[in-house]
Amino acid sequence: MSAYKAAPVHLVGSFRAPDATTAFSTCSAALKGRIKSIPDGEPGWRWNFTIGLVQKKATENPAIGKIWREYDEKYDPLPVKEMPAEEVKQLRDAIKSTSWKLGYAEDAVESYKIFCKLREEGIIEKHVRFQVCLPGVSSMAIFVKPTFQYLVEDLAYQAMLQETEAIAAAIPAEDLAIQFDIASDYIKNEAQQDPSSYLGALREDFHPPAEDAMERYANQYAGLIGKVPSEAYTGLHICMGNINNKPVLAPRDMSIMVTLANRIVSKAKASRPLQWIHFGCLADWKDETPYAALTKLEDKNIAVYLGLVYPDDLKGAKERVAAARKQLGEFGVAPVCGLARTSREGVQSVLDILKELTPEAVVI
Repeated sequence: MSAYKAAPVHLVGSFRAPDATTAFSTCSAALKGRIKSIPDGEPGWRWNFTIGLVQKKATENPAIGKIWREYDEKYDPLPVKEMPAEEVKQLRDAIKSTSWKLGYAEDAVESYKIFCKLREEGIIEKHVRFQVCLPGVSSMAIFVKPTFQYLVEDLAYQAMLQETEAIAAAIPAEDLAIQFDIASDYIKNEAQQDPSSYLGALREDFHPPAEDAMERYANQYAGLIGKVPSEAYTGLHICMGNINNKPVLAPRDMSIMVTLANRIVSKAKASRPLQWIHFGCLADWKDETPYAALTKLEDKNIAVYLGLVYPDDLKGAKERVAAARKQLGEFGVAPVCGLARTSREGVQSVLDILKELTPEAVVI
């Protein structure tokens, strides 16, 4: 494989569209010559990141209904009541006997068929790869009560390893790009590294594990990356989460993001290199200080995409680009996260801004 160079624009995963055909077609037309890979928009049960996965697994497995957290009308977690020891044991046994098959591989195979059809018709450019976005299992397990959370996470992780293998086996490596989406895992690291700043205000469902979160999640992602063939592209998306259109946590800078990325890359290098890392950036990061940690990225061959485009904020996007350029000379631009929960007008605004920021863009 030739060296990967950052494309002018990158898309994270979800897109406001009723189906994969619409997402592929809309994004291809809007960003012609600007992207190297394209996701299917994550329609259906995937549209709301891992909330859809939780609903799917809960519906499939009513016997484990009591493991899931409860939330109020604002989607804030309610206090978790203590369970009798015998009930805890019964539920743990039920969890272990449950199938944690997730369903991402089946959806990827179906979307790839649509991708190939649209590429044959000239709607998707020949050089563009099919991008599959897979969430870290922590972002599903946060919806599980603390007593059961890490048991579920470990089982779901084994299932995600199998899903990644299945995707790699079903889709030709030269057409494939896999992105692993890191949200709650990163948030837990930020909180664990600086609990005095974050734990008091951070939602209880995002509190970190008792063990070293950096080591736990770096090992998980390195394992997943190792399942991706060397001929395929693979990358990371690291962001602050999004609930009610607000970041779950607002970090001061990118230092923990970069430290986590470096740890993952270091652990994964024995199996294969990464092609890119996408970092979500806060809207108020308009001076160079928050971006300073980018200079500490250890593997200089990995392309960087900065998620600094927000709807209706071309001026702010230009300011964020200028600030980041003082720390990192070359990078691609992207939305801060997926666009499925953004209004139609907001999505169009983001696409327009991406084109405005990359007027002469041509991917080679």
